[in-house]
Amino acid sequence: MIATPQKVARQPNSEASLPPSFRNSHIGDQVNLYGYSFISAMPVSSSGQNLINTRLANSWNKADCVVVAANAGVVKGMSGGAVYNASDDTLAG
Repeated sequence: MIATPQKVARQPNSEASLPPSFRNSHIGDQVNLYGYSFISAMPVSSSGQNLINTRLANSWNKADCVVVAANAGVVKGMSGGAVYNASDDTLAG
């Protein structure tokens, strides 16, 4: 039996744009989430819109931490990937 190649979810970056620049997302921005499924170890992705952008200050963090929530679909076990702003392909987190 011959194995067929799997479709890989990834953010295409041209060599001129590496490393990608960082921009904090704003409320209403479209975002693309990339990661790996803890269950299948395959790359997964999801897209959505930012719903909130605030700061979190607690005893665990030395400085205020940016907290963003999005309505991007949940992929079971998704972890460890980057978040890109869809409008300009900047890194959001």
